[in-house]
Amino acid sequence: MNETNTTQEIKQDLISLFRQNTGLLETGSGHILNMYREQAFHDFDRLGIPTTRNEAYKYTPLEKYLNGNYDVELNANPFKVDLRAIFKCDIPDLDTHVVLVLNGFYHSANHPGDFPKGVIICGLNEASSRYPEIFHEHYSRYADTSADGLVALNTLFAQDGVFIYIPRNTAIEKPIQIINLSHSDKNLRLTRRNLIVAEENAKVDIVLCDHTLSNHGYLANSLTEIFAGKNAVV
Repeated sequence: MNETNTTQEIKQDLISLFRQNTGLLETGSGHILNMYREQAFHDFDRLGIPTTRNEAYKYTPLEKYLNGNYDVELNANPFKVDLRAIFKCDIPDLDTHVVLVLNGFYHSANHPGDFPKGVIICGLNEASSRYPEIFHEHYSRYADTSADGLVALNTLFAQDGVFIYIPRNTAIEKPIQIINLSHSDKNLRLTRRNLIVAEENAKVDIVLCDHTLSNHGYLANSLTEIFAGKNAVV
């Protein structure tokens, strides 16, 4: 670990933010999400913010972006407006199943009846409670908190996102489009976490998009874990 004074200050600010809001994070999240926070805390405390001395971030001066004035929302935004009415994807001729995420929290998706039997598309936090066996088998298994400070930071603050499960021998014909919407009356720090599980011989196409609905600054730590079983295509 090679920290600069700036990245050390950013790390300490984030550690303080976590300590001040641990109760809120744990209350709003399922048991499986919470059980990984302690290890993520120790890993982030050890690793800190990656600098350009880290080969993976050699051309990415993170402190330039992280050292800003951002607020944080640790509760789902009770947005009263129909997001589908005010937002239209502007990619022409794109026919997809749409999943909306607002400020890192799952918002809505196509009705489950639009998908083959056994397919699960829901919020990450909901999945941790409703489908604990599948979720626990895969969550935080492929993103190593001990090897990357940003992965540890994401796991530390992760509350929600998108969970997609495609059972074996099942193909989703249309792509699933996850649209990350950002909306606030202030600059906002966001944590986004997705888990995609495609069992043996499953097939799914995923499109990830980001759009802002207000003229403010957004800093997003986004992490997607993907499991593809034997002969699966993601």
